[in-house]
Amino acid sequence: MAAPPKSPTFIEFIAFRLKPSVKPEEVTFAVPSDVTPEQKKQFNNAQVQFRDALMKKATPESVRPLTWARGQIERPSAFDHPDSPSGKALVYLNVVGWQSREQHMQARDTKAFAETIEPLRKHVLMPVKGLSMKHVKFHKIGF
Repeated sequence: MAAPPKSPTFIEFIAFRLKPSVKPEEVTFAVPSDVTPEQKKQFNNAQVQFRDALMKKATPESVRPLTWARGQIERPSAFDHPDSPSGKALVYLNVVGWQSREQHMQARDTKAFAETIEPLRKHVLMPVKGLSMKHVKFHKIGF
């Protein structure tokens, strides 16, 4: 299995407002590397609908994330994955900024989460080993 990349390359960039109060969550979605263009379009639409529902529609508003960035890991372009028909998976990285872990857990209990995570789950495989959901701490370096 390929090791996780040291510097993922994003295909979409959304300004990620990093403040000391932001508690980032990293979550990856793995999809079979041999998806058709139509399946990839459906998956990307499901990702956008999931993000938009949590950012704009989740109630109460206090459970909404503060910021969200997503992209596709391009180096390596595919990871070994035993559940993929091709044996390989493409990996998409989402970094979500929460006020707290508790806020994240509360967001998971919302109607917006429930309605939009299911269509997304229809497309994804189990996470690539070592790239499952985790809360992280970012550090400012030299800028």
